[in-house]
This record gives sequence, structure tokens and C-alpha cells, in this order.
Amino acid sequence: MEAKAHVAEMSPDGKPVPNTENGLRNHARVAEAVSESNNGLDAVTPGFSLSIDSHYQLCNRLAWSWKLASMGIPVVLVYLGFLNTEDMAHRGRETFESGSAWDQAVHNYADGIVPSNAWERSLDVEGTPVIPLIRSMDMNWLS
Repeated sequence: MEAKAHVAEMSPDGKPVPNTENGLRNHARVAEAVSESNNGLDAVTPGFSLSIDSHYQLCNRLAWSWKLASMGIPVVLVYLGFLNTEDMAHRGRETFESGSAWDQAVHNYADGIVPSNAWERSLDVEGTPVIPLIRSMDMNWLS
């Protein structure tokens, strides 16, 4: 599950490049793993563009989902948007006021990285499903 309460949490940033030799080796392994997962998901549904250079949080969640499914473990990946988070709005954050606003924000964020037809359906990874869902939860009840 990946949960967000305001727009600024949807970072387009890539994975930070470390400054140690061991960190650079790990960085290269992660890049290779994300590339492998991209190829796997793109073979199922063309249009994936996972990379460590952009939208790393999103790419990482999908890469892990693919990896687990490639090992025979079914995955439901939920992108959860918290709606009406007044505490965030009071801090000047742009929040999500409706399920459709959250849905549109996820599609806008993932545009060019995840094909729009990959959401809300089962992606068959070697006979094992990866199901990426977009859901929302109204936080107004907490007031």
C-alpha cells in the first residue's frame, strides 16, 4: 500500500545517487532490478516506463509488485488517497477533496510511467496477478 495525504507527497524525484562505493554498487543493482521489472510489466501491458531516474517511489512500488508476482506471490498494490485532510490544508498543502480528484492526481502523476489501462485490472505476471488499484478514504470523520 502507498498512501498520500497531499499533492506534494507525489514526488517526481529519482533515487538519490549515493557518494560511497558500496552505495554506488547498490544503486546500480536497484537500477538493474527496476529495469528488469519494467521489461516484465511492459511485456504484460505495453507502456510502462519504470526507472530509478524519475518517480522513484512509484517505480519502486511497481517493481517490487512485479518481483513478488514473478516469484508466484499474488499482489494487490493499493494507491490510497486520504481525502479532506484538513490538518494538511491548514499547513498550506494542496489536498484531495474527492475520490475523483485523487484518481485524477494518481493518473496525472503516473502519466508516462504507468499506462493508464494498467490500473484497476489484473496484470498477469507468469500466471500470478498484480492488481494495481486506486482507492480513497475520507478523513473527515476524524474531526
